[in-house]
Amino acid sequence: MPSISLSAVPETYAGALAFTVVEDKAWSGPLAAADKASGGALRRAADAARFKGEKGKIQLVLGVGEGLPARIVLCGMGKDSPSLLDLNRAGAQILATVATSGDESLSILPHDGSAATAALLLEGAAMRSYRFDGYRTRLKDEQRQSVTAIVGRSKRGAGDDTGCLKLGGRRLFRHQNRPWFPRDIALGADQISLIVSG
Repeated sequence: MPSISLSAVPETYAGALAFTVVEDKAWSGPLAAADKASGGALRRAADAARFKGEKGKIQLVLGVGEGLPARIVLCGMGKDSPSLLDLNRAGAQILATVATSGDESLSILPHDGSAATAALLLEGAAMRSYRFDGYRTRLKDEQRQSVTAIVGRSKRGAGDDTGCLKLGGRRLFRHQNRPWFPRDIALGADQISLIVSG
């Protein structure tokens, strides 16, 4: 099972990279920076695929340029403010797109840059990552989930405590490098609540 954590936006990324995109809204923040670093290749790939950020639509962009991850996922969020369930679904879709790609880590950057949104995306990715591969002895290596770490990236990381998972009174996203695992959810699912404030 992959480890899950919240952290601030870094200068460079390891593994796969994912952005949530609001429909028909100008790109900004880390997404605009990644597009600029790629020489506009991200935007050209999105335009060629007619990707505008429609709700539920996923666009995988490969090899956009040197210094950027080989796999960048664009996940559409639609025009309206996404619900909690929409964000969970988006996180699950993002992980499903790169789960067996060979990348060991996945960074997810929300469109609004908030830790609360990143936490909801991570929650969906964590639920999607649950697999029983230990009992599936005929799977080839390329069929097994390669992602071992999923990191939600926000403007201030997890230190501001604006978004965290609380399990049995224990805040699991309290510190920047404090990981939690899907098995934590399985052990206390009835005690989990999502803290969204600020």
